Amino acid sequence: MLLVGRSLTAYFTAWQLLATNTPFEWWANPHTPAAEGMTELALLPCATLSLSHHGIKLWQQVAEQLPVVRAVPFADLATTPGRVEKLREEAMLDALAGQVVEYRDIPPQGVHPRLVLGARFCAAAAQLVPDFATHLKAALPQQPVERVWADAEGFINQLPPNLPKILIADDALAASLGVPVQPKRRHTLVWALPKPLPFPEAPIMLLHRMPRGHAWFLLEPTSLTLMYDGVADARQATIADTPDMPTVEALIAHAQQVLPYVRVAGAVTPSVQVTTDWVMPDALPYLGPWVPPRWQEALEMRGITLLMAGGAGAREAIYAPALAEKLVEVATAQEFMHMPLAPSASRQTEVLPESLRFIEPEAARAAAREEEARVMQAQHTQIAEAREVHRMEEVRMVGKEVSRMGALQERDSRKPKVQRAALKND
Repeated sequence: MLLVGRSLTAYFTAWQLLATNTPFEWWANPHTPAAEGMTELALLPCATLSLSHHGIKLWQQVAEQLPVVRAVPFADLATTPGRVEKLREEAMLDALAGQVVEYRDIPPQGVHPRLVLGARFCAAAAQLVPDFATHLKAALPQQPVERVWADAEGFINQLPPNLPKILIADDALAASLGVPVQPKRRHTLVWALPKPLPFPEAPIMLLHRMPRGHAWFLLEPTSLTLMYDGVADARQATIADTPDMPTVEALIAHAQQVLPYVRVAGAVTPSVQVTTDWVMPDALPYLGPWVPPRWQEALEMRGITLLMAGGAGAREAIYAPALAEKLVEVATAQEFMHMPLAPSASRQTEVLPESLRFIEPEAARAAAREEEARVMQAQHTQIAEAREVHRMEEVRMVGKEVSRMGALQERDSRKPKVQRAALKND
C-alpha cells in the first residue's frame, strides 16, 4: 500500500495504518502544503455533518497521548436575526451530539455591543497548539519519503507495480488527477498589540460568518489573529501566493468594527500570510475511490486503485482524523462500500456551505412577496392565455361560419336558373 501526501489527513492516515499494523510506503511532494500551515483556529463541529463530531472525539483520544490540544472559550457571533436563528438551531444539534455548546443572547465581552446580538458559545472549545504538528510527527516512527512530480502523468509514471492500492491525501495532486476540487486563497492577519486587550478570558476565539466565508478571531493578551477562509468568495478562487489587498483592507475594517478595542489597543498594520486551501464545489470533503478518465485504462492494466481523501479546506483540522480513519477502513476492506462523499464528477455544482446558509426575516418576507407576486402573475398569465384561446376559438368558429355561408352562396350561384317564358298574346 502507498500513502501520498503530507497534509494533516496524510499524517493521521499514517497514524491509522501504523495502529492497524498495515505495512505501507509513504511519499510526499515537497512542493505541496504541509500539515503545519493548513489548520483552522478552532476544532468546533459543523453541526450538520456528523463527520466533524467524530473528528473531535478522535482528537480528544490523541490528546490523551500527545499535548496537541488546549481548551479555550469560543463564541460564534450572531450579528443579524437570520444568524441568530441559524446559531440557535446549530447549538441545539451540537447539544444532541454530546457537545457542550449553548446559545446565549448576551454577546461576549469586548465585541461591539450594538453589532453582536448573541453567540453560540462553548466554554472549553478545543484548539490545536501552535506546535501540534511537531508532536504528531515525533509520535510517528515512519516519515514520508520526498518524491517530486510536476503533474499527474509524472506521478503515475513513478508508481511501482507491486502496490495495488494508492491512498492519496494531497489535494493538489487530486486536482491534477481530475477530482473537481478547487483552490481557495486563505488570508491570515496578525496584529501585535502594544496595549493588552481587556479580555479576562484571553485567549478567546470568535467566529463571524460573513456572506462568502468564515472570519476566525483569536484574541490573546498582546496579539490578535484573524483568519478568513473565503470558502465561497470568487476573489479567492486562485492558488496565488500574494494577498488580495481589497480583501485585506476589508478584513482590517471588519476587525475594527467587530472589536472596537483593537484600535484603542494601538494596533498597527497587521502582517499578512496567504495559504492555499482546497474545497469541493459543494463545500463537503471527498472520500473514496477515484478513476481518472485520462489514465483509467493504464491504471486498470496495472491493477491500481486510487483512494482519495481531502477537500476539507480550512476545516481540515477537524475532519482529518475522521477522514483518515474511514480511508484506512476502505483501503483494508475486502470490497468497497457505498461512499456518500466519493469524489464523483457529479459534485461540480457550486453550493454555498451549510454554515453560511441563513435567511434574514426581511429577506424571507421579500422572497415570500416575490413568490406571491410570481404566482399571481402566473395565474393572470394563465387566465389571459385561456381568454386568448377562447377568443381565438370564437374567431375560428366565426371564420368557419363565414366560410360555410360563403360556400352556400357559391353553391347557390352555381345552380341553373329557371327562366319563365313570357306569354304571348295571340
